[in-house]
Amino acid sequence: RPDIVYFYRSLTARIIKADLLRYLILYVEGGVYADIDVEAIQPINNFVPSYFDKADYDLVIGIEIDEPTFEDHAILGPKSKSFCQWTIMSKPRNPAILRIINNALNWLIETARSQDVQVSKIEVDFDNVLSGTGPSAFTTAILEEMRAQTNRAIEWNIFHNMTKPKLVGRILVLTVDRFAAGQGHSDRKSV
Repeated sequence: RPDIVYFYRSLTARIIKADLLRYLILYVEGGVYADIDVEAIQPINNFVPSYFDKADYDLVIGIEIDEPTFEDHAILGPKSKSFCQWTIMSKPRNPAILRIINNALNWLIETARSQDVQVSKIEVDFDNVLSGTGPSAFTTAILEEMRAQTNRAIEWNIFHNMTKPKLVGRILVLTVDRFAAGQGHSDRKSV
């Protein structure tokens, strides 16, 4: 897709470029993505419980933050319910990953339009990145894809206080303590 190549090459905001690159590689190659500062405390083969059949899922993600009581908070609100995007397992050509790519491209177009500049000249702050290509954007795209795959309303409440992984469509969601054990929020436990 020349539009993706064009946007990627024209980007100057490094964090946006890095976020987009993770999604592009996962879409084309599949595999496991983890940020450079992530430490695996278990082998990849242990990420998914053995009672799940690999044929039943195409994407494995985890809960990053599950604090719905903060949803009305001015700063924390959009981030209070989100999926982890620093560790992702995906099969190639995954429609959920393509959805986040397309959403990011649309966000870039809209941001450039609203700033009346070319994509290469957009200016963004930390919150823009979170909502454009980061965890908030990732969460939005995943929920949209879950709705598309299941043809039903999918709201965060089905993930709140999850005690075991949940398969929604072909997306396997791991509990909050799988990819981010030991953090001081969302009732995480050490794994």
